[in-house]
Amino acid sequence: MRSVPTVVLIPGLAADGAMWAAQCAALAPVCDVRVSDVHFKCETLPAMAAALLAAHPGPLVLCGASMGGIVALEAVAQAPDRVHGLALLGTTARPDTPEIAALGAAAFAAIEDGRFEEMIAANVPFSFHADRLADAPLADLVLPLLPALALATLDANT
Repeated sequence: MRSVPTVVLIPGLAADGAMWAAQCAALAPVCDVRVSDVHFKCETLPAMAAALLAAHPGPLVLCGASMGGIVALEAVAQAPDRVHGLALLGTTARPDTPEIAALGAAAFAAIEDGRFEEMIAANVPFSFHADRLADAPLADLVLPLLPALALATLDANT
């Protein structure tokens, strides 16, 4: 008898399970759906992927957003036989370009300097589809969560 894969939703760097609330509600009636928080507990991508795999035994379908997608790719590299499906949202398998690396370094520097709101304002266009930038309920749900999550992630990864 073949086991049904567990769907694991992996948030991005400055996000947590709240970003997946609607997806969890929609998927729960049809599958075992979980949200990973390994980015708060581990310092490196290989450690995050290993922790994700250890926390969720058996076959998996991974869905990662932004850095969560990179964690998902690392999990595939570590255990390709266990990952039966992969969805990458707002992520890439390519190495960062120098420009993207510089944006990331600037974002972390802004957070460390207490300029979080400035960093968020600069990155909102990258965080939402262009059609959803004016979606006030979506922004009201997501944006207030970011300061505490970013600080927690920064603490976990420094």
